[in-house]
Amino acid sequence: PANPFGSFHMIVRSDLAGDCIGCGIGDDRFEPNDDLASASPLEIDTYGGLISDGLLEDDYYAFTVPGDSEIIIDAIFEHAISDLDLVLYSAGAIIDTGFSTTDNEQVSFGNCDPTPVDLVVRVNNFSNICSEYDLDFSFNPLFADDALEDNDDCASAVPLPLGVTRDLIVRSSCGTGGGEDSDFYSYQLADGDTLTVDILFSDASADIDLILYDVS
Repeated sequence: PANPFGSFHMIVRSDLAGDCIGCGIGDDRFEPNDDLASASPLEIDTYGGLISDGLLEDDYYAFTVPGDSEIIIDAIFEHAISDLDLVLYSAGAIIDTGFSTTDNEQVSFGNCDPTPVDLVVRVNNFSNICSEYDLDFSFNPLFADDALEDNDDCASAVPLPLGVTRDLIVRSSCGTGGGEDSDFYSYQLADGDTLTVDILFSDASADIDLILYDVS
């Protein structure tokens, strides 16, 4: 009161908990997206400042995985504030999950088909406490199949001639969690014959193993 021209500075800080990041104040820009039917469509990109309000309303996001590519989805958050989990859906069925008791979660899916696949990822607030999070989508191109596919099991093994068969491709990122896409080949030996099989590759690129089965 003694100085009508006095001034001061005010600094307001938030510990990123409770109402300070949106709970009870306002939804993020993708709401309402609280179920599979209302999943918000996203591009493969990074999205920051998302809010899980902790009111038993999970967040759902829809996106498309290009053909012959692997999608990786990371939810970035602080577990000490709120425990978030990830659930990945294809046609309404769960195909991968990310549940842990640490910061951040990840799910992935390898689309080993040339046709794009539509998926939905769900951010589940397990602890029901409001939290802010980022969602990061990234994808890696996968090699296209070689001309001898589909030979992914014993029943579909492809007969190979003796000699060198070049430029074969085996992929390890099909489906979820780096599922295998093994290749099977068949040979027929006469009595007394000996078969030697070598696979030639660079271990720096991938670790490939060779298994020989008797037909029985």
